[in-house]
Amino acid sequence: MHLHVTTYRIIPFLSMDEPREPYYKPGSEWLRDAVKGVMHPHSARLKKKDVDTSLFHNHDERNSQNKPCYPLVIYHYTGGQFLVTGINEGAHALRELVALFPEPVRVSSQLIISF
Repeated sequence: MHLHVTTYRIIPFLSMDEPREPYYKPGSEWLRDAVKGVMHPHSARLKKKDVDTSLFHNHDERNSQNKPCYPLVIYHYTGGQFLVTGINEGAHALRELVALFPEPVRVSSQLIISF
């Protein structure tokens, strides 16, 4: 059995009037929410490419319960960088998501991210 791991750096771009502090705190929730926010409108397209979109939030999409396994998409802040890592099926899911966004993508009126 092989372990496949892929990590992408997430670069946030904020509007001029948006406070930076919530986005530069280690462990902040904005990173997970931002990735899920760009994934959800494209979930049908991703599912056609055999992506299990529940990996992005680690909940069973049928009953909203937490999956009883180790997350295969992990959001983290390390060395001053925001990162998202996919393991095995999570690596496939991230590759397919990132391929949809070769340019920075708007998450909200205040936030744009780049992979």
